[in-house]
Amino acid sequence: MDMVLQFVGRLHPLVIHFPIALIVVAALFELGRGVWPGRPWSRAIPAILLVAAATSLLAVGTGWLFAEDFAPPPSQKRDLYWHRVLGVAMTVVTLLAAWVASRSMERETGGIAWIRRGLILLAAGLVVVTSHLGALMVWGADYFAGE
Repeated sequence: MDMVLQFVGRLHPLVIHFPIALIVVAALFELGRGVWPGRPWSRAIPAILLVAAATSLLAVGTGWLFAEDFAPPPSQKRDLYWHRVLGVAMTVVTLLAAWVASRSMERETGGIAWIRRGLILLAAGLVVVTSHLGALMVWGADYFAGE
């Protein structure tokens, strides 16, 4: 693999923290918006999601390059497959959530609010599962066992 692409791929462990944190923050803001409607910080949700989607694209790109350099053992091929699939799905859902949020925050109806909320929470759920699979490949399934 070209050294530049290898270097870019090895940025994956650094890049992934941005979309993870931003999607979780967007989900917390969205849940807070349901409890305390009209709060000024809730208007930040579309911007947070847009940055989360952009950094998710970067994470997916670096992740695919990283997988070429860091070939997991055969026992982890299934985890890598699902990590990739769910990472791409999370990015698509986050892009869609950013688009819906940017169009619905000021003039929302009940239906669009639930669609936005559902997409944001789905993205957060995908972040959890995708991150877990990535952690399994790096740290192993017995990490908490202290082995």
